[in-house]
Amino acid sequence: MYLELPIMVAARFPVSDKASLVINGGPYLAYGVGGKVKYKENDVEVSVDTFGEYFSFKRFDAGLGLGIGFDFGKFVISWDSELGLVDLMDDLNFKNTCFSLGVAYKF
Repeated sequence: MYLELPIMVAARFPVSDKASLVINGGPYLAYGVGGKVKYKENDVEVSVDTFGEYFSFKRFDAGLGLGIGFDFGKFVISWDSELGLVDLMDDLNFKNTCFSLGVAYKF
């Protein structure tokens, strides 16, 4: 689990009187706040801290986000992605990646 601060910039392109295409992008900073890794060792399930000595994931992460959405009336549909740029472990080329689909209603 990471606590994330995205710094995104968005551009809105009107498609019609009531609809717009929205494109956003920018960097993000994140800090690992918790997590567990579960695995089996000799038929015994073991749970260890993600940021502990055994796995030692790095807590700091940074990367780039990009998204596209469609805003019409009070509804928004969006697709967003984030690509981590920091190797989270020293010995492995392991980075955070996130894809999300959103549906929102504006009050």
